[in-house]
Amino acid sequence: MDDLKNELSDSGMKESNEEPAGGKGIPAVGIILSAVIIAVIAYFYLTPKGNDSDEWMKKAGAFISQKQFQEAINAYSLAIEKNPKSATAYLGRGTAYGELGKHDDALKDMNRAIEISPSAEAYVNRGIALAKTGNNEGAIKDFNKAIESNPSLAYAYSARGLSHFIMGNIDNSINDYKKAVELNPNDKLVYSMLGASYLKNKNIAESVKNLEKALEITPNDSLIMYNLACAYSVDGKVEKACEYLKASVDNGYKEFNNIKTDNDMANVREHKCYKDLMANK
Repeated sequence: MDDLKNELSDSGMKESNEEPAGGKGIPAVGIILSAVIIAVIAYFYLTPKGNDSDEWMKKAGAFISQKQFQEAINAYSLAIEKNPKSATAYLGRGTAYGELGKHDDALKDMNRAIEISPSAEAYVNRGIALAKTGNNEGAIKDFNKAIESNPSLAYAYSARGLSHFIMGNIDNSINDYKKAVELNPNDKLVYSMLGASYLKNKNIAESVKNLEKALEITPNDSLIMYNLACAYSVDGKVEKACEYLKASVDNGYKEFNNIKTDNDMANVREHKCYKDLMANK
């Protein structure tokens, strides 16, 4: 109550047993009641409502969903200030840093999260942060730890599968994506990447089957359509390849330089549909 007493003193309201000159003054009981009322009001307005850290976490989550990553970082920082032992807050802030390309800051937060709580989720998130820096070997080590901790965590397998794919370990990539699909049959990204992995291995039948499954889940995905065009082109089914290539471009695929140089498109380039589609591109 020292601050309250100082505030009362500054405003000229001093406790005294003497009446002010020229009047009766405020009775002692009135002074006590006034002080109690002020204290109650101060308590009501100054006491935090609920858990401040949880409130900032909710705000940070909302910012993440809106892709407002700097605002999310600010909110997570306030949550950490209120609760420095929140591994979830460090993971969230690290993810937001990663989305902004601040990979050193992301890894620092992921490391802190693992120090506080070495969970499977923390290892997966740090693995993803490492993969974004190009350290796929380090990422795979973290994904391995995550899977050892929680063998049913589907996205740990899919994340490891992507690192294997990037490193050219296609058989390992296929095995990881198959496990991820087994654990989460509704993840279109995993079907898409499994199809792309089979395409790398020239297993066209399995590639098409998985890419078409992915397209069933997200019918207008231009990248899946493009990969189907590649698969049919490699298989020598040029008309089908042209059909999917056109659909891909119509749905927003604009990587025309990739279309021109992709070896998988070699069988299509002399076809009229390809020339018409790529005219002036």
